[in-house]
Amino acid sequence: MLVISRELQNLRLALRLLRKNPGFATVAVLTLAIGIGASTVVFTIVNGVILRPLDYPDSDRIVLVWEGDHEKGFSRAYHDQTSPANFMDWRRENTVFEAMGLAENHSGDATRSFIYASEKEALRLNGRFVSHEYFRVFGLQPVLGRSFMPEEETKGADRVVVISHRLWTNLFDQDADIIGKTIPLENRGRFLYEVIGVMPEGFNYPTNSDVWVSMAHMHESVYRRGGDVMAIVARLKEGVSIEEGEAEMNVIQRRLYNEYKGLELQSAELVVAPHIVLEPLLHSVVSGVRSSLSMFSGAVLLLLLIAVANVANLLLSRALTRQREMSIRAALGAQRWHLIKQLLIESGVLSLIGGVTGVILAWMGLNLLLKFNAGAIPRAADVGLDWHVLVFTLVLSLVTGVLFGFAPAVQTSRPNLNDAMRSGANRQTADRSHHFVRNGFSVFQVSLALVLLIGAGLLIQSFAKLQQVDPGIDAEQLLTVGITMTGAAYQGREQRVAFVRRLSDEMKATPGVESVSAVSVNMARKGWPYPFSRSDRPPPKPSETPRAGLRSVTQHHYKTYGIPILRGRPLNERDAWHSERVMMVNERFAETYYPDEEVLGSHIRHYGRDWRIVGVFGNHKNAGLTRETEPEVNMPYAQWEGPDARSVYLTVRTEADPLALAPVVTRKVRALNPDQPLNQFLTMQAYLDGSTSIDRFRSLLVGMFAIAALLLASIGIYGVISYSAAQRTPEMGIRLALGAQRSDLLALILKQGFKLTLSGVALGLIGSFLLTRALESRLYGIKAHDPFTFITVSIILTTVGVAASTIPAVRAMRVSPTECLRSD
Repeated sequence: MLVISRELQNLRLALRLLRKNPGFATVAVLTLAIGIGASTVVFTIVNGVILRPLDYPDSDRIVLVWEGDHEKGFSRAYHDQTSPANFMDWRRENTVFEAMGLAENHSGDATRSFIYASEKEALRLNGRFVSHEYFRVFGLQPVLGRSFMPEEETKGADRVVVISHRLWTNLFDQDADIIGKTIPLENRGRFLYEVIGVMPEGFNYPTNSDVWVSMAHMHESVYRRGGDVMAIVARLKEGVSIEEGEAEMNVIQRRLYNEYKGLELQSAELVVAPHIVLEPLLHSVVSGVRSSLSMFSGAVLLLLLIAVANVANLLLSRALTRQREMSIRAALGAQRWHLIKQLLIESGVLSLIGGVTGVILAWMGLNLLLKFNAGAIPRAADVGLDWHVLVFTLVLSLVTGVLFGFAPAVQTSRPNLNDAMRSGANRQTADRSHHFVRNGFSVFQVSLALVLLIGAGLLIQSFAKLQQVDPGIDAEQLLTVGITMTGAAYQGREQRVAFVRRLSDEMKATPGVESVSAVSVNMARKGWPYPFSRSDRPPPKPSETPRAGLRSVTQHHYKTYGIPILRGRPLNERDAWHSERVMMVNERFAETYYPDEEVLGSHIRHYGRDWRIVGVFGNHKNAGLTRETEPEVNMPYAQWEGPDARSVYLTVRTEADPLALAPVVTRKVRALNPDQPLNQFLTMQAYLDGSTSIDRFRSLLVGMFAIAALLLASIGIYGVISYSAAQRTPEMGIRLALGAQRSDLLALILKQGFKLTLSGVALGLIGSFLLTRALESRLYGIKAHDPFTFITVSIILTTVGVAASTIPAVRAMRVSPTECLRSD
């Protein structure tokens, strides 16, 4: 009890001292709040995105199964999926998985789209064909009804469907009697499906799925061995590691590869790869932002260290005013470790108050950041302040209190008893070690601030250059909407072509519309991978067949998107099904495959049919704004019957606000086909902005940290120079009495600030040169060691440092010699 009473007394003393020094307490608390608050923001994001398990039981055992070739590399993309035949063998032969699930993941919208025609309107539903164990992989059961049974996976089985909780709520008003009812769904035909289950709230994997249908009703074409449109997810048995699972799966796959490796001789599309890789599901969800979060963590650590150094300097300054207090305590018998403990308790109280304030700032900052997230952060709904974050902030506050309190505590706990008692008051002078520590902290702050500022400067310039990239299309005033034509009204190609043509004609006649076209693949994405060969040369081996991005387009496509025709003619309405097969290619295609020849009039072979090249159009960024343009071919929509022909993006160039025409497009579509659903309306600019969302978010967050670092560093320099000038007041009086000019005193103080700043800048340049290499892969159009950025930021920080020294320098210059000498 005595120990507790003594500690409570120390705590009350710490609080009383802070109340007696409100100015010091306010500055210290706000400084800590900035560092701890920023750290809390980053940890909250990291916790919600990476550390928090997915909302499935034992989600760490859920993996994606990728098929590929180690020698060629695993891209974890469309071509690393597998075929149903491979999946069946994997499921039958493995002993490492508790369950394996298949989901058709065809890259064409048609196989992901189901149409539900209600009495009011037709709705497009996201759906997947899945195997019967699919939901078992996630450890979930429907909240109503049941999931699929094994016999419902076989051909000829009854048509049954499991629906999402969201669809059950929004479309069926949580009808408790939904189980057993039939609903009409269209996907390559209209059929009645019996609802057998409703999944728990929040489950919609793959992303935004509304309905799941048995794989028994997939199109026949996807069943062939060697296809690559099936995404496989599996649950490892308890106690089985990923390495063990991967080893067994590779044994199975090697046997399949040896048995079927000749399939590619039949077609380049049929490939059985030799290797398997297992990827944790969580890793696949967050892989796109993991490196950015690591960068944020590093940046916020620098900011926190700056805040720690700043408060440590404040405590060192305050320590001098308490020399007499510490001397009296020591004279009365207080041991040194008692003094250190008391000072650390004071630091701890300060850091806890700063931590509470930091949590408030973090809450405000998180709300702001998530508003500007714009899709940059996956699992953004899971990001929030919870008990994990609060425990982190508490621990961080305590550790921070020790960090910034230790050096001042050690310095203050060594009082000179004779000197302190002789002065009769608190002294304003310190020994050389005290000056060295304070100056060291200031140099440390400046160097860290420079690293942050240079990093932020590089990222901001990179984002600015990214914004200046010419996408090759005129995105202004473009409205796009996806239309998936899988309903009963479209029995074949003729009906789809007629619908798109009639809709385009209707929109052209609409006031405010300048041009209308349709394209099979959104212009912000890659085209369909198109295998081809030159007709004038022997066919290459299937494994060596080149590919180009393919889009089918309608008349006026190039006018609508502002893409120049460089040679030849554009595709037009005369390029019909029974006309000669023609195509256009982009400039990159011509340079790559016809470098020294005339490309116009040449023929390209695709699946045994020749297509004549009639035009060359200008390059656009068809592989992303940061990548080089890839070869591309455009076919007339009326002549194309590929898997992507069932979906088009209607594009309307308007004279005014594009989104204002969305209701008009909806009315026109409903008039032509009341059962035709529409996807989301977006402007083309919104698509392009979305492709740079992570760059924008990175620049915003690191830029905020850099500004905070600059502010803290300038405050730190100001504190050191102000304290130093106050210590040297008697010296200034003597200098003035001996004839020194006031301008000399000004120069003397500014010189000290300049030296500290310059030392920090020099140290920071070395650190920046080493650390900015980690940013290289995230920069566009600028080098990690860009001289302009390094020099400009160094000049700015030096200027700020000198400016922070100006106020105490001016104050020192105005001292009165008489008053200074009298006070000394």
